[in-house]
Order: sequence, then structure tokens, then C-alpha cells
Amino acid sequence: MNWKDYENEVCAELEARYPDYRIKRDTKIRGGISQTLRQIDVLIETEVLDSPVRIVVDAKMRTRPIDVNDVESFISMMADVKAHKGMLVSTKGYTKAAILRAHNESNQDIELDILSLEELKSLQGLGAIAYSGGFGVCFQAPFGWVIDVKKQEGTLAMLYQRGFDLNEAARANEFMYINIWAKETPNQDIDYLLKYQARTLYDAEISYLSGVNRNDAKSIIRLAEVPDYPTPEYTGFVEFEDFVFFAVLFTTPEMSKRNLRKLREILRTVLPVFIKQP
Repeated sequence: MNWKDYENEVCAELEARYPDYRIKRDTKIRGGISQTLRQIDVLIETEVLDSPVRIVVDAKMRTRPIDVNDVESFISMMADVKAHKGMLVSTKGYTKAAILRAHNESNQDIELDILSLEELKSLQGLGAIAYSGGFGVCFQAPFGWVIDVKKQEGTLAMLYQRGFDLNEAARANEFMYINIWAKETPNQDIDYLLKYQARTLYDAEISYLSGVNRNDAKSIIRLAEVPDYPTPEYTGFVEFEDFVFFAVLFTTPEMSKRNLRKLREILRTVLPVFIKQP
């Protein structure tokens, strides 16, 4: 495979992943800082809630893994062209230091992921259906994260940074879990659940953030600052007709802005599923 074929294959995978987005190959954008034309292998653009989103992709065909220097150079380019998200797709993988540098960029307005072409192909199915009894949800992993469906007590699935395992994510104090709460009576709405859960958070400082805009469901985010917890706990709720979905995010304050975007992405896109019982 030559470099052009490689770029074409990367672009084809992205077109399959983002069928409704505007995608351009081998284009140029004038940098806002450098005032020079910056070459972009693949440019992906869309709008989310009427706000523009720009994703830039660099298809690197080389003989060595991506390292920290590559990441820092790409982050600089992302800032120059005002990209919100970026992907480095490599034929030779990447170092552990490189992916840590990418995922821990201090500019929380930028999100960067590094992956091989094989990993990019696997992202086509980076979603899951989680259920309890007759109720469930269909959801996607947010940008740069994966879904772990191995059963943990009190959860239907865990989510954390790609490249980590659950223990590493827990040590980094940066992970999420999801669950659903079935309504037994019509009055057991999202407000009822908030009051019910507050009984176990009696020593916490609780505040509320706006949820996400959905035409089909009510949504809210609760911030609980619990003295014994290593980080604040953000819980996003979406109330469907027969159950309430909730996703619980643990994040360090330094990474909260970026990770709250991931929580909102899940709340905005999660869909109810009803499981037919035998």
C-alpha cells in the first residue's frame, strides 16, 4: 500500500463512521495564528446544537510509532486551525507516552485521539446495548473512550479512556458508569429519583446543571461533592417513559470541562430499548 492508498482507506473508514458529516480529503485551511495554509489529510465538519464542530485527521504512514513530539506538533496545528477534535491514524501504532500526552492535553477545548487503522475500523461498532430486565439503552462511547460491558456491581457498563483498563482509569480518577432505574408507578419520575438518591448523599454538597436538549425526554445533571470521594461526581439523567437512564462521571477538576462534554454527548444520543422477555 502506498501513502495515497493509505489516506484513501483512512478517509473511507471515516466516511462510514460519519455518514452525515461534511468530509473533505487533502484540503488546506489558513491558520489563525500562523496565517499560513495548513494541509489537512481529512477534514470533517458538522454542527451540534447549531455550533460548528471541526475534526482534523492526519493519516501517518511511517516506519516508527507516533511519539510525544508528533502529538505536540499536531496539537499546535489543531489550535492554529481552530479544530475541536483531532485524530492521528498511524500504520505503526503509538507509544504509551504519546497516548497519555494526547488524552491529557491541558487545553480542554481540544480533544485528540491516536489509533491505528485497525483500531479506526473497530470504532465502527464502538457502541453497546445495556439492559436490565425488559428495559435497556443503546449508546455510543464518547470520543476517545471505550465501553467495558463486563459486569460490575451496581452498573450496566463502564466507560473510560481508550488505551486504559478499568484499574488504570480508576487510578486516574477518570471514568463513567451507566445504569437504569425502572419506574414502578407513573409518579416515579426523575424528580422522585433525585430525592430518593439524595438520601444516600446526605453529607454531600449538591448542585444542578442544565441537561441536554431533547424533544423526547427530560434531562438534568447533578453535581455531588462528597467528602470521602477522590473527585466530584457528575450524574446525568434522562427520563424515558418507563425508566430513567443515568450516567455517573468521576473526573478530576482539571479535566471536568472536557469530560462533561462526553457526559452530555451520551445524554444527547442515548436511546431507549425494550427487551422482549421469553
